[in-house]
This record gives sequence, structure tokens and C-alpha cells, in this order.
Amino acid sequence: MESYFVAGFQIPILHSARDWPEKSNSLIAIKAVRSSQIGGVDVDLLLNPARFRTINKAIEAKYFQKFDFARSRIAILLENDQLTYHDVLASDVFADGRPIVGLKAFGLKPGAHLKIELSDVQREFFSLYSHVPLFKLILSI
Repeated sequence: MESYFVAGFQIPILHSARDWPEKSNSLIAIKAVRSSQIGGVDVDLLLNPARFRTINKAIEAKYFQKFDFARSRIAILLENDQLTYHDVLASDVFADGRPIVGLKAFGLKPGAHLKIELSDVQREFFSLYSHVPLFKLILSI
């Protein structure tokens, strides 16, 4: 018998990961920082491990099950709400349901969107190290 837990919540977008769990009650956050490799922004997903343990204990107490990253799906929907075209670089993810190995560029026209879902390896990395790269947004070359 399988169980499902679906949650929706607001996610803060930060420019630094320093001390964010102490400053926020959020379970996860998105970190967007100027890229040192490209003319753009590196976007990572962050996990608050203490908050995750607290929520997991509450779920276990009520439902007798724990949240398991290995059997979960973590995805974001990236929408270009600007008036200009942008390139997005992503690697080792599912992009719009297609498996991507290595680095691949995706063009986003104004109004277009891209669904990025973490791969199994990325979910495991996220659960162990509390962060994972999502994508790079190219703003200039």
C-alpha cells in the first residue's frame, strides 16, 4: 500500500546561504547568486535539515511513516515572465520529462516555461548535503 503526501508552500529566494536556516522557518529555499563561470545566475535548491527533521517527526507521529527522498519527486516550473529570450543551462535533470545527461542549454521565449525535476542522484545528494544545483540562467555573454 502506497501513501502520498503533497505539499505546497512559499519558498524564499536568497542571495546567500549563510545562516539562512536560523533566519527563516522555511523548509527549503532557492539561492540565486551571480555566476563565477558565466554571465548570469547560478540557482541552487537548499534544505533546512533541522526543519526537515522536525517535520518528519511530526509526520511519523501522525501517519506512522517518514518522508523519504528516495521515493519522492522534486520539481520546479521555471517560467520566463520577461519580455526577452533567455537561455537556461541544466545538467543531469529531467527537463520537461526528458532525461538530460551532461550540460544542455534550453531557450526560453517570453511566456515559455521549463519543468526541471531532480534526478535520483540529485535527490540523494540533496538529502545528504542539504543543497543541490538546479540550473544556470544566462543573462549576458
